[in-house]
Amino acid sequence: MSKAYTAILGPLAAAGLMMASMAAAHADVYQLTIDNCSGGCNPGAPGTSMGTITVTQTAAQLALNEVQIDVALVSPLMFINTGLHDTIDFNIIGTPTIALVSTSNTHFSLTSTTAGSLHFDGFGNFEYALQLDTAQGAGGAQPSPESFVIGCVSCGFTLTPASFNTVGTGASATFGVDVINPTLNTTGPIGTPAPILGAGLPGLLAACGGLLALGRRRRQKLA
Repeated sequence: MSKAYTAILGPLAAAGLMMASMAAAHADVYQLTIDNCSGGCNPGAPGTSMGTITVTQTAAQLALNEVQIDVALVSPLMFINTGLHDTIDFNIIGTPTIALVSTSNTHFSLTSTTAGSLHFDGFGNFEYALQLDTAQGAGGAQPSPESFVIGCVSCGFTLTPASFNTVGTGASATFGVDVINPTLNTTGPIGTPAPILGAGLPGLLAACGGLLALGRRRRQKLA
């Protein structure tokens, strides 16, 4: 096989492997950059990320109509129950009836299996939420991360990570999280407005485009 063909097929093979991987798993990543805490909870510079929310779905989960959500806060932030609102709030396109299939922290539970109007200070109203059963305030704070799986009981449609990419009725963020910064002794809601490029299908297409461009450059050098 000539060097020219090798230079072309190498990137194409890599792109093919990436496409095969995406058939088995899909992920959208959100950045928690909006700080509505009184006094500020961000341990970094204003506007920097306070953590990520990653929404994933494997092929097995797709077959079961389930989606996994991983919430990872930057140190020293922790999850908290302030009593003003629930701890992890989100929306789902189509407002289906859902179930909490699993959770990494058993102190978390669904506020309701059906869509509601849950006030989240500074972000409006969310449809769904996970609540903490621990004491209000710093004494009941829980460490990061939290991973949970949401299942769609009677959707009438396929639940995917893209189903969570919505602000819902009356909300101004895709996700809201109630946190405490024990170093600053501040509490309140933080949120994320939209998924970032580099995850899910947009990131895959961008990566494949880069590989194909690399193949063209190599072919031109070898010509």
